[in-house]
Amino acid sequence: MFSRSRLTRYYVYFRRGHSNYLAFFIALANFIVIQYRLLIEYIPTLEMFFQNMLMFLLLFLAVYIPLVVIIGWYDYKRFMYPQEATIHAEANPYFRKLTAKEKIVWGYMVSVLEVLEKEAEEKGLDTSKIKEAKEKVQELLKG
Repeated sequence: MFSRSRLTRYYVYFRRGHSNYLAFFIALANFIVIQYRLLIEYIPTLEMFFQNMLMFLLLFLAVYIPLVVIIGWYDYKRFMYPQEATIHAEANPYFRKLTAKEKIVWGYMVSVLEVLEKEAEEKGLDTSKIKEAKEKVQELLKG
């Protein structure tokens, strides 16, 4: 009926839709209702400013949304995101720093490419691809 991969895919879709969207909005609505209830109940002078929840909601969103956008921007530009991106880059096998052993091996590759380039030049062959490969390896070695 359903293959395992299809069920797994549906599970991933469910998690993403639930956690990123529905649970987020439900949690935000719950937070607003609780804050309204606690503020009005424990600070009676606020009741004259917020006779109903709509007034509280509008003011809350007018303050909360810009505040969390600014905090998110700072987090993305200055706080944790740059550190997370560095960690993800180190963990990614395609975008990581070379080990000492790999640097030695790729250093030998540069030497091999230089020999191939000289041989190709002596025989009058096109060396553009060899030069391009050598430049890529040298960029890799720079890190």
